[in-house]
Amino acid sequence: LEQGCHTPTVLLDGRLLIVGGQESEDFRDATKQTKVWNPSTGVWTRLADLNEERWYPGLVRLSDGRLLAMGGGQSPSAQRTPTCELWSPETGQWTVTGSMSQAADFPPSVLLMNGEVLRSWYPPQRFNVTTGQWRDTGLFVQPNRFWPGHCDHSLVLLEDGRAVACGILRGNLTSPSML
Repeated sequence: LEQGCHTPTVLLDGRLLIVGGQESEDFRDATKQTKVWNPSTGVWTRLADLNEERWYPGLVRLSDGRLLAMGGGQSPSAQRTPTCELWSPETGQWTVTGSMSQAADFPPSVLLMNGEVLRSWYPPQRFNVTTGQWRDTGLFVQPNRFWPGHCDHSLVLLEDGRAVACGILRGNLTSPSML
């Protein structure tokens, strides 16, 4: 199984699913592949492809078991995309949904207690699962998030429902949120 720069998650049934990435040592070789590994049998199975290539996509499991894949890089130069897709465990298929306002790769994101997805890459946005739309949420307390470079923070959901961004690398870039 040669596939790197993908994003993994454990499905509700215990299988490991990997989304996107690359199929060679060349980062520009982005893939649409989705694969699942069954720990009981040790066998990898290829599932339906994504609609678009996604190198380092963001991935969140929704409360109903669906997956939201967002952003990632695309061939031939790993150019970031703002597009998003939903995966259904019932059909095993990916469907296109609303796009983020800015392209991103590996955007930190969490499922909030109200069922929406918070993405902390610039600008921070929330995804409404029912409408399939993203909306801006407001800026961070520490606005220089190293944008438009790589995202150097993680996003964690606390038990009380607050989301905390940690591991910020401010860098020397001027963030649009600082203007």
